[in-house]
Amino acid sequence: MRRTQYTGISLIVLGMGMICGAGCANQTQTGALVGTGAGAGVGAIIGHQIGKEKEGAMIGAAVGAATGALLGKKEDDKEEAETINRNVAYREKQRHAQERAMSNYDVIEMVQSQQVSDALVISAIQERGGAFDTSPQAIINLKKAGVSDTVVLAMQRLNLAR
Repeated sequence: MRRTQYTGISLIVLGMGMICGAGCANQTQTGALVGTGAGAGVGAIIGHQIGKEKEGAMIGAAVGAATGALLGKKEDDKEEAETINRNVAYREKQRHAQERAMSNYDVIEMVQSQQVSDALVISAIQERGGAFDTSPQAIINLKKAGVSDTVVLAMQRLNLAR
């Protein structure tokens, strides 16, 4: 009866650790809880063989908690590194897009060169993107600089798409 009692307790602790582990905030906590339960169960079984089931369960729980926490911490560190790498890649992509983006000045310069058609200006706008000022005063300035309505509309469409 005594063996069944301690083994049953160990299994309950193991189950509680696994259930609690599912709701933990991070892998370190999950690992510690699951490790505690598993270690207690294994420790109780091993301890029972030498007549010290309680002590075995406690030692197993401690070793399991430490091992589980270390393994969980490793997973947390890996997830954090992956998140940092994704953020860096996203920022780099954004920076690159901003560097390539055309401005009102670029459009005016292309139009005033008189060697670039509206179709080429619009193609460049679509390919490179842009950060255009299409306020009423900016549109007046674009028109004064010789920018066609077709090009201004392409600039406005790009701004709306963002």
